[in-house]
Amino acid sequence: MKETLYRFLGERNPRAKARYEALRQAGAPRWKAAPALLLPGGGGARPLPVGAGESAQSLGEPPAALVQRLAWFQAVSFDVFDTLLLRQVERPQEAFALVGAKLGYPDFQRLRVEAECRARDKKRRRAGSGEVTLSEIWQELEAATAIPAGEGMAAELAVERALCRGNPYFLPVVEALRQLGKPLGLLSDMYLPGAFVQQLVEEAGFGPFACCLVSGEEGVSKGEGGLYQRWKGRFPPDAPLAHVGDNPHADGEMARVQGIVPVLYPGVRQAGGQYRARDMSAVVGSLYRGVVNGKLHNGSQYVSTDEEYTATDDAAAGSTYYWDTSDSMWKLQGASETITITFDANGGEGMMDAQTTESGTD
Repeated sequence: MKETLYRFLGERNPRAKARYEALRQAGAPRWKAAPALLLPGGGGARPLPVGAGESAQSLGEPPAALVQRLAWFQAVSFDVFDTLLLRQVERPQEAFALVGAKLGYPDFQRLRVEAECRARDKKRRRAGSGEVTLSEIWQELEAATAIPAGEGMAAELAVERALCRGNPYFLPVVEALRQLGKPLGLLSDMYLPGAFVQQLVEEAGFGPFACCLVSGEEGVSKGEGGLYQRWKGRFPPDAPLAHVGDNPHADGEMARVQGIVPVLYPGVRQAGGQYRARDMSAVVGSLYRGVVNGKLHNGSQYVSTDEEYTATDDAAAGSTYYWDTSDSMWKLQGASETITITFDANGGEGMMDAQTTESGTD
């Protein structure tokens, strides 16, 4: 009876269902998350700007001007995800739903989030740090799902590679700094292997970096300051260093505490999220918002209002779009597979459905 009621309320109001699932994934019991299913729905998006358009709001410092600022420093480090690389989903954990689809395992997103929490708790009790590797997370998942850890990790890495795209704002910045001979580093609070993260960055067109330090392997994080200390140890004590990233705490405040000058980049999700429709299924909505926010709010160029509305309003009006992956911002394709997404309005409610198809080999 309870399951039937949950399904009925969720199907009646997809936005409320998304809120309910977010609470469950955060660890809330059903009785505590259930009231979210009764909250009003609605698209939840502000009207799109008129005149200059939405993308104009994210046109800030030109890349050439940022290069001039960073040229003064002896070395520059960069955050990776949401800075150099933009995932084509709205939130990182929503990529786990695609991993679950690839593995054919229902409710995988919730299980993956819970497994990471368990792995971090165990690591914190054992080693005093909650920084974990993908392997440690999958030890928990293998026990919970019987999916072989090797198979699961391969699927997760494949999905990450398919979703990550180079941020066009930073491509000329990194190249110009490299031409100036600046040592460049990657610092990421991340469970993925450092070698894999470095490979993603290189495949996105940024070229090689002097090092790639990830918290899971190093046992320390940017958020607590330790990863900055590892980076600083490569230079003389008084060397002027800068760090570029999007997180006000991890990339901003903590860099400053460690004596590194922070340069904050406005996140595309925060900039565009207020304008995106919410009454979609969790996976399709995440892909839609991730792609559109990345296109309109990376700050690299002005996008005409005609192109903006093609990407947003027309979809809700009933147009159908097929996005495969070859273009850096509009597509969702890995090296060996193509994901085609079709958005189609449902009746007069502005609801959107999607079918995804894959071609190629895994």
